[in-house]
Amino acid sequence: MMRPSLNGFVDEVIGTTIGGWAWDPRKPNDPVVVEISRNGHPVAVVCADRFRPDLLAAALGNGCHAFEIELPPHALNTDPIDPVVFSAKVEGSDYELNRSPFRCGRPRRDSASLQEAASAEIERLQAEIETFSRAWAPNDNLANRLASISARDGGLTWVSARPQWFMIETTSHCNLKCVMCPHGHDAMPSKSHLDTSTFSKSFEFLAAADRMQLFGTGEPLLSEAFWDIVESIDPGSETEVSINSNGTLLTRERIDRLLRSPLSWISISLDAARPETYRRIRGADFDLVISRVKDLIRERNARQSARPLRVFINMTLMRANIGEFPAFVDLAADIGADGVQVNQLLWHKEHCAWEIQKGDWTFVYRDELLRNAVETANDCIQKALERGIARHVPVFFDFSQFEGSTPVVQEQEA
Repeated sequence: MMRPSLNGFVDEVIGTTIGGWAWDPRKPNDPVVVEISRNGHPVAVVCADRFRPDLLAAALGNGCHAFEIELPPHALNTDPIDPVVFSAKVEGSDYELNRSPFRCGRPRRDSASLQEAASAEIERLQAEIETFSRAWAPNDNLANRLASISARDGGLTWVSARPQWFMIETTSHCNLKCVMCPHGHDAMPSKSHLDTSTFSKSFEFLAAADRMQLFGTGEPLLSEAFWDIVESIDPGSETEVSINSNGTLLTRERIDRLLRSPLSWISISLDAARPETYRRIRGADFDLVISRVKDLIRERNARQSARPLRVFINMTLMRANIGEFPAFVDLAADIGADGVQVNQLLWHKEHCAWEIQKGDWTFVYRDELLRNAVETANDCIQKALERGIARHVPVFFDFSQFEGSTPVVQEQEA
């Protein structure tokens, strides 16, 4: 039986601190546990779940596979003269990380040299702290984040920090009627565009947020409010600004405006890898939308930008499209998208009445839930993850909707 292919490195050992990463390609978005041993005897374990952008860039799942651990005192020599040899492996396997075994511990020094080194180190650290304190001035985002964390950890009931995450529905109008959306079932009794006439003075209030999502149930590219807000944000802002769009309105003019704005990422809702499935679910021209997304990516790539717009395509998984999930990952690779974002149909009481005829196909919301085809769904998800690894396409699951890689839908009363 072939052993599953694991991967990982011990990147650095500084004193008694060990850092590195470990990854299981079979479950690319799930963290693994690293076991540290001394002379073959386990002395510590650490979960490799820290985010590192270089791991994400290397298509190692969601990038959350780094670890750092300070070895406990009992793992070290009681007489700290000679460093000891340690090893690191993925817990529950015989896979040893690259650059393991390694030496870790306190360096050899006599008591006089230790005291001298300690004094010099204390002086160096004090000078460094003084320099850092004089020079450091956090930007608005970081200062706001620190104020928010301090208020939370201090149990304050009156806070001066601004919100760190905004979700602003710039419009509830949409030009499509997708089968899984309220627009497709006439469940939007009132529609409106956000009125920014009394709101515009608050744009500065938004600027200290870490994240800002300018979309909701509508198509943001239809909304002047979206353009008002996104084009008012300082180009040098640290705020992550994002939208979901159906992509049908990506004209050259709008593409130019998006690429000149500080928008961080856009996710194009496709829900299918084939024209027929797309037409059933979304009722629009698949080839036209794909050509416009390609135009966006091509123009993005042609421009030299310090903060290039990231372009994702997304899929809401259901029985009608789950079989196309692996092909959807291939589609992302073929058009040059930066990754795939994944959701699934969720169940709410209002969905009981959601049923619609699309040609010879009847969409019944309840029947399309993945809980009705768990085995098939899991198989397709696994194949899609394998395609992501093979094609170097990151696949991002909404983990509020998925447990690991397995679709889970909580049953609710109808």
